[in-house]
Amino acid sequence: MIDDLEKKGIVFREMIRKAEEKILVSLTDKGLECCDYFDRVFNETLSLIDQYDTEDYSHRF
Repeated sequence: MIDDLEKKGIVFREMIRKAEEKILVSLTDKGLECCDYFDRVFNETLSLIDQYDTEDYSHRF
């Protein structure tokens, strides 16, 4: 999975402790842009769900 994200330029790997072979995986600028985009989409979706729930509730009375 990380390999695919790295190939797409969304994350990069960085060796942080050579002796322990630990690797830090971080978002690239492109990865941060993807997160911002999906955050906006998620928030818009939640807003629509809230709007639908409110409208559905008000029609019951």
